[in-house]
Amino acid sequence: MTIKVSGGKVTDADATYPDEDPTSASINEGAIPKLRQQSLAATSASKVNTVSGASLTSAAYKASLQSALDKAKA
Repeated sequence: MTIKVSGGKVTDADATYPDEDPTSASINEGAIPKLRQQSLAATSASKVNTVSGASLTSAAYKASLQSALDKAKA
């Protein structure tokens, strides 16, 4: 995951995800845009809600987002 931060806020977020498995690809294609939208309004990953039907994707996204935020603050 890569993020851009300006003025202490996330202004862009980009996450890559595996798409080899058709089921996972379908889940990710629906969940990632929703998670991205939430991350642009959030100041921490804990403010991002889990997307229904994509709990594993949401958890991985939030962990990656928090790691990127921590690195941006360092």
